[in-house]
Amino acid sequence: MIGWMRQMGWGMLFAASAAVAQTLPSASALRVVKITDDGAVGDGKTVNTAAIQKAIDDCAAAGGGRVEIPAGTFLTGPFDLRSNIDLHLDAGSELLFSRDFNDYPLVYATFMGKDTVQCRSPITGKNLHDVSITGPGIIDGQGDAWRPLKKSKVTDDQWSQVLKSGGAVDEKEGIWYPTQEAMDAQEPLAALRESDKAPDIEDYRKFRDALRPDMVALELWAQNGDGIGFESCQFVLMENSTVYAGDDNIVLKSGKDAEGRRKHQPTENVVIRHCTTGWGHGGFVLGSEMSGDIRDIHIDDCICNGTDVGLRFKSVRGRGGVVEDVHVSHIKMTDIHGPAISFDMYYEQPYPTPEPLSERTPCFRNFELSDITCDGATQPILIRGLPELPISDIRMEHMKLTAATGASLSEAADVTLRDVHIHAAKGPAFAAANVTGLVLDHVDTESPGAAPTSRPMDQASPTDTQAP
Repeated sequence: MIGWMRQMGWGMLFAASAAVAQTLPSASALRVVKITDDGAVGDGKTVNTAAIQKAIDDCAAAGGGRVEIPAGTFLTGPFDLRSNIDLHLDAGSELLFSRDFNDYPLVYATFMGKDTVQCRSPITGKNLHDVSITGPGIIDGQGDAWRPLKKSKVTDDQWSQVLKSGGAVDEKEGIWYPTQEAMDAQEPLAALRESDKAPDIEDYRKFRDALRPDMVALELWAQNGDGIGFESCQFVLMENSTVYAGDDNIVLKSGKDAEGRRKHQPTENVVIRHCTTGWGHGGFVLGSEMSGDIRDIHIDDCICNGTDVGLRFKSVRGRGGVVEDVHVSHIKMTDIHGPAISFDMYYEQPYPTPEPLSERTPCFRNFELSDITCDGATQPILIRGLPELPISDIRMEHMKLTAATGASLSEAADVTLRDVHIHAAKGPAFAAANVTGLVLDHVDTESPGAAPTSRPMDQASPTDTQAP
């Protein structure tokens, strides 16, 4: 799949529940249509929107195949994908999306499962099946034309360069906006989005400069710049990709809160393999918007290098929904700035308010993690479940984790660690509270001032456990 993406609109591909092929036919079996055969010119100046769309439509009408972007820089506006299409970027190719706001009309869309209005995304596909984007080329959405920037995200020199480019600055919040109109629109736009009124394009038209297409922004300082996100998608294969991001690197979602539960459009049957994540808030992430359910996820043979959290599973009261049947294997992590593995039901909730069990309660269950190493993290494992519905059925096997502090488990049920080595630079290497059905089978722990310990088949229910 695509090796590098810069500032690309990814919600574009999954504007509605899209089904993406998990297996790709061999190149020799594909019908190949080059965009240059339909008049596209890769000079970085000629607008190729019509030529690209014609190549895709003609290929789809003939039964599908590969639409090939050859070497060159192809300037384009937004276009639609079709079913049975492999959009392939050759080495040396670049899809360069226009910076002209007028090329991106306002459209009805969903974001985090909620009906809204936004600018059309660079690449859009609705109710698609058998779709892929492959090849070593680059897709550049030029998202900096729309995107605000927090001063805290950049160096002083970078901030100075941004200010020289023009735009407007909210001095109180320390945020730069590309235009004065975009800055002035933030408060009324937020109020409109929070209102109970059904989305109407005419209500949003006055805020045109503040609305941006869904962009993947891989610059390290791009706030809310998830690398690649799949929301309410089925049968997805992502492989052989490298992602750096200003937020989560590779993330799965399925709608948010009551509206996400009502629509119930799950993300399921996803395979992510042979991928590398660098800087970002989370290497491989599920949630926190998971109200429509996430299930049958397979992540294998991947690397996390320098991310804040390696494997990040997050939610919060109010989401509801279920995340289940998640299988993660053969993961190598180095220099993780936070926990290597995190299950956290208190996302962005420093002072949680207790609630009874209800449809608002998120459920995490049936996770299998195996063959995982981590050389450097603040914590090897963090599990924070909810007392009204503990995280359950977690199995971790064949793991070697080195971190500054030890593992911490709370509010969980039926947790098994087998053949797991934990080395903590300080404090206890392992602690558990309010965990039922805990099984420690050949779990080795090391921490300063204590000899390594090995715990074969130590089971307690309920448990309050601390290992040196």
